[in-house]
Amino acid sequence: MTNDGLHRVVGRCIYCDSTDALTREHIIPEGLGGRRALEGYHEAHVLREASCEVCRQITQSLEQECLRRVFPFVRIALDLDRKDRRPPQYKVIVKDGQGNLEERWLPRNELPISLAMPIYGDPTIMIKPAHPNQVFWGVTQLVGPVSPMIAPLTSDGKEIVFPEAPKRYNMRHVHLTARMMAKIALGWSVLYLGPDGFKPLIREFILGSDTDFARWMGGFARHILTGKPHAQVKAEPEALHMFRLAFEPKNEKEEFVIVCMRLFAMFNGPENWVVVGTRRR
Repeated sequence: MTNDGLHRVVGRCIYCDSTDALTREHIIPEGLGGRRALEGYHEAHVLREASCEVCRQITQSLEQECLRRVFPFVRIALDLDRKDRRPPQYKVIVKDGQGNLEERWLPRNELPISLAMPIYGDPTIMIKPAHPNQVFWGVTQLVGPVSPMIAPLTSDGKEIVFPEAPKRYNMRHVHLTARMMAKIALGWSVLYLGPDGFKPLIREFILGSDTDFARWMGGFARHILTGKPHAQVKAEPEALHMFRLAFEPKNEKEEFVIVCMRLFAMFNGPENWVVVGTRRR
């Protein structure tokens, strides 16, 4: 790692261990502010020589789909979209109270500032014995206005149905966001612990062959042991995103490596966490 704690030269793909045609990885996707420095830093966090071409294409596709489907409006409001790709107007499809659909083209300043974030319960990999009925998740609305189904509204009160916004029981959005957070968490762990500092467990989940988000994701939706919500956090007006490493015992010899993160902390984004892997105690 460099002395400033911002970069690390990895020398192999963090997703598959390949050493062929390696490229750099922004730990936070550029579309979520990955070119910006986090609070307290003067540069963005980057892993060099950290992704092979095959994995780069998979993770790039994941990022693009997640940014387009989960964060379409807040990215525009915060100027996180690319300036060279900004159209003069944005296509939306709205629905009125009778269910009629209408296509509209809205200028940038008329798009609603809407943001909904998934929340998760305890990761099942840390709960013994794990059981499907122990899984809790949902969506919390951070910025509105929205309809009762957590969809953004136009200035005249019509629901925007395209681009589609995360809804309370939209499993696709919850899964997409989980994979995105897992990708960020893996990069963060490699930056601070090194590629040999832990045993990663979530690479298949990030690449899409493992679909069990509840195994790896945690949050304040509900605590399995108590049945009560986890403690909530307050907004951090100066922080776009916040991250921290944590460790929890797995057994006498190993501990879980966990990355706790608050995406869009400035809007009181919930603290979710990812069980990235394990390491020796």
